[in-house]
Amino acid sequence: MNALAKSEDLWKKFVPVEFHVTYWDHLGWKDRFGDPAYDARQRAEAASWGAKSTYTPGLALDGAEWSGTGDAPPPATVLSGTLEASVSAKRLAVALTAAPGDGPYEAFAVRLGFNIASTVTAGENAGAKLRHEFVARGLSRAAMTRGDDGAWRAALPVPAAFGPAAGAEGLAVWVEGADGKPVQAAGGFLPIIRAR
Repeated sequence: MNALAKSEDLWKKFVPVEFHVTYWDHLGWKDRFGDPAYDARQRAEAASWGAKSTYTPGLALDGAEWSGTGDAPPPATVLSGTLEASVSAKRLAVALTAAPGDGPYEAFAVRLGFNIASTVTAGENAGAKLRHEFVARGLSRAAMTRGDDGAWRAALPVPAAFGPAAGAEGLAVWVEGADGKPVQAAGGFLPIIRAR
């Protein structure tokens, strides 16, 4: 995942997100970015693949399990529709046009943290220093409604960041259909806003 941060295809062909789970907590090292809501998301995705258990790291590509073998992800599926996302103050407006099918659709936004370091203090990776990119630091979601022009829209809050400060921040936005599979995605870097 870290290598993807320097790819020229970032935000154009893929929008990565690292959902940290609480797997490590019972081993004596609490992941500062782990969240039980991300655990539930991982279990729901694994169930949709027919998996009987979850593991970490677990990788998904286009809403399906990916083994992570090889040097780079396989080419992503060409997704449908045109997704536009605009940030104004602390609100995010999302619009999906030329959408496939009749919906319903749901919009998701994740605040991303980049250039984050962690020192593992216990468990199988004790003593390791890890560097993280694309860390999910907050999630928002909202049902989309269809307008008279046929476009699907949603307004949702820009997710508030949790956990320690990041070296850079970004935003990943995507739309899922009723089957939970991604329809379209977009992302980019944000200016860092620090409380004073």
